Amino acid sequence: MPRAGLKSNILDSLNSTSNECVVKIESICYNRFVSRYNFNTEVGMLAIWDSKSLSFVNNKATYEANFVKDSAMVKLMEEGKIVVWGTGGDGSFLVDVRIDQEKELSAEEEKIVVSSLKNYKLIVTSGNVLVGTPEYAGSVENEGLSAGAVTKVEGLEEGKYIVNVYFLYSNESTDDDKTGYVVALHKASDDQIFCVSTSFPQLG
Repeated sequence: MPRAGLKSNILDSLNSTSNECVVKIESICYNRFVSRYNFNTEVGMLAIWDSKSLSFVNNKATYEANFVKDSAMVKLMEEGKIVVWGTGGDGSFLVDVRIDQEKELSAEEEKIVVSSLKNYKLIVTSGNVLVGTPEYAGSVENEGLSAGAVTKVEGLEEGKYIVNVYFLYSNESTDDDKTGYVVALHKASDDQIFCVSTSFPQLG
């Protein structure tokens, strides 16, 4: 079963947090979609994580210890096990995943970027990376995969990656809905300096 109920009481605190690594976009160029997904979250969060690194989350106690308090999630992010952000509430959200693309966003997307996370660290240990709602992190990830609440990200080798997350919002109703999140990943160099976060990031 999903662990949605464990987070329902802290959504207000997520909405009130800020983060020094949440930045406005200055200049962005054209890119293509790699993969697009639609995820439903009942915990007001979305994330991308290394499956093996969170295999220790195997019961209610370990989930509560790592995904209820903001400080615990920040610690996981500092360790490069996950990049997680608040969506501002429950619901369904579009997520585009783009890997090793020179240009992350199009000029059109640039105009509707509200905020972003830059230079977060994700350490891929086995090539098995998941994106979706973190209520299915750990031992219940297969349930999440079956339910379509998470999906595997293809094309990632072992190593360190830079993760940039963009929140796009458009009030125009079109067939090509651009409101949602873009998660861009790039293989990191050995001397890459990553963001050091001290508070839970909120994008939405």
